[in-house]
Amino acid sequence: PRRYYTYTYNFTMVRTCGYITVKGMPQGASVYVDGVSHSSYPLEVEPGNHTVKVRKFGYEDYAKDVYVANHKSIAVEVSMKTAPFSISRFKVSKAVINPDYSSAIGKTEFSFYVTNTGSAIITVSDRYGNIVWDHRYNSFSTWEQSLTWNGTGSGGERLPDGLYTVKLSSYDYEFTDKVKIDRSLSYPLQAYTGMGS
Repeated sequence: PRRYYTYTYNFTMVRTCGYITVKGMPQGASVYVDGVSHSSYPLEVEPGNHTVKVRKFGYEDYAKDVYVANHKSIAVEVSMKTAPFSISRFKVSKAVINPDYSSAIGKTEFSFYVTNTGSAIITVSDRYGNIVWDHRYNSFSTWEQSLTWNGTGSGGERLPDGLYTVKLSSYDYEFTDKVKIDRSLSYPLQAYTGMGS
């Protein structure tokens, strides 16, 4: 620069980005790009590699890896297949409960995973095989299912201590597990606070 002169420079900065558009997905499907849900398009992303995933209950997941160049747009054409009905991941959260407690110690949760609409029934039977409690699913609308049982019978009656069989049945699928009702089970207050308050 020359002495006593002032020089002014004007710069225009252009953002480095690309765009992704998703087409052909079923109505109501959820779209995730790199694990983040999005609902409006075109979606602005950093240039580079990205993973597009589309999910809708009743369909098999669709996933595709794409490369987006700087200042370029890419269209992802989605093709999804109907998912066959299946049940998996049946789990009982607690093996022993005390129904005399209204808190967590007195309840257990039955959970499982489904892929499409269908029907199912969960039954709880005593040691003689008598069904003491049941819950029917006439249809499913989402993947993750969970249900809480507080150790009482179908009419809300008090059930005796003992070992009970939990069964989940649906079409060709059947899962079983055990839950024990034990009213001697307790949590001393000292387990929560040193002073037992």
